[in-house]
Amino acid sequence: MRCNATSLNCVEVMVDGDGNRVVRNSQRPDQTVTFSRGEWSAFEDSVRDGQTF
Repeated sequence: MRCNATSLNCVEVMVDGDGNRVVRNSQRPDQTVTFSRGEWSAFEDSVRDGQTF
């Protein structure tokens, strides 16, 4: 979980039963985005390589 220090607006990530990552904003818990293991791994690799978004 990653939160803004001045509010309770958090990005939350969970792993589902298939190993996918499910991401949501704590202010909108009914809206989620799901990433496959491969997609999440590619994201992590790009962050480690210093790519900015």
